[in-house]
Amino acid sequence: MMRPVLLRMFTACSLGIAAGGAAAEEFVDLRTTLIVEAAAERNFTLERGNVERAEEYEPQLRLQARFFPERRVWGLIEAELIHRIKRERGEPTGTDNRLNLTHAYLAIEDALPDTRLRLGRWLQRDEREWLMDENLDGVHLEYDRGRWQGELFLARVSHWRRDLLDHDSHGEPVNFVAAFGRHEMDRKWVKDWQIGAYAVRQHDVSADDTWLNHVGLRSHATPDKGWRHWLELAHVGGREGGERVDGHAVNLGVTYAFDTAPLRPRLTLGYAYASGDPRRGDRGGGAYRQTGLQSNEATFGGVAKFRIYGETLDPDLGNLHILTAGLGLDLGRELSLDLVYHRYRQDVLGKLRETELDPEEDRRDDRYLGDAFDLVLGWRPSERVKLEAALGWFRPSSRFRSDDDDDAPRAGDAYSARLEFNYRF
Repeated sequence: MMRPVLLRMFTACSLGIAAGGAAAEEFVDLRTTLIVEAAAERNFTLERGNVERAEEYEPQLRLQARFFPERRVWGLIEAELIHRIKRERGEPTGTDNRLNLTHAYLAIEDALPDTRLRLGRWLQRDEREWLMDENLDGVHLEYDRGRWQGELFLARVSHWRRDLLDHDSHGEPVNFVAAFGRHEMDRKWVKDWQIGAYAVRQHDVSADDTWLNHVGLRSHATPDKGWRHWLELAHVGGREGGERVDGHAVNLGVTYAFDTAPLRPRLTLGYAYASGDPRRGDRGGGAYRQTGLQSNEATFGGVAKFRIYGETLDPDLGNLHILTAGLGLDLGRELSLDLVYHRYRQDVLGKLRETELDPEEDRRDDRYLGDAFDLVLGWRPSERVKLEAALGWFRPSSRFRSDDDDDAPRAGDAYSARLEFNYRF
């Protein structure tokens, strides 16, 4: 009995790949994407002389199937087959294989007027991926009526296995309840302008007296010409390990595109601030912390997304002041180049946390951390092809030294590089 059923399913999927049969279009829409990611880092311990290096390569095959795409009730399954190769100086090359389930949900259109209900696993992203960029398991309700949109969900990260080849690939037992509201502004002088508010509650059920409430207001405008802007006003409160939490953050910036000039230059100026705690630095009760699900990736009007707080340091926004300046150019059709500068300073003197770096000698005698430069290239010649590449350079301040000697020179610079190539069949 099973063999004829499997044969019919295989035949339907084959027709979907050919994209030629009407019956296949009604049943399943298949997409296949080849992804190649590569990343390298150099001297993330900020040493001089004994410089560490590491590289990682991840060829991936992403398979996505959307079932009954034109119907009121439809489903989506997406999986990524990943082969990872990791090399570190002085260490043997390591490899592993993963089969990540990234989407698996049932969707119901208009369960309530102007809504979509999703049950299962989906990818949750917000503006500039500042709060969330993660696959969640749970229940998700979207509302979309004209200029008003909203989201409400109850979820957990990897409640079910993420890697189908690994029985232990479950996430931490942290529940998220979130509500987002957005309104599209209709103004002649600002295009693609959206304002919104959100509330996110996260509760770690494995820890005693640990829960956080994130609330905020936001404004984003992303027109192709003229002024673009972003603004985040955020507060986090609650309890963490029995200690009261009360922190706040501001993230704002503007980009202006000279649309009629050669190479269409774009100038960006941004500032981000997150409070620290005078008693315990970035993890005390007065310190702001992000949700832990963010990726902090966006664009300044170019083709490629990049890490908006720096490619090499790549910090979470906590106990920091970050000044950002950028120059972007359109080198051709769907080909962009961005040069970005960051200057970092702690709000309260404390240990460097929640970054990619692990410095050997941090004297903690200066709130100024250092400067960074990023070069970002993006190319999208068609809807099927995308290339993103970024080079990062972090130059530490004099608080980081090569050893514990009082006369030791400043620590060494750190570098990073990454590349991502996508081809959709």
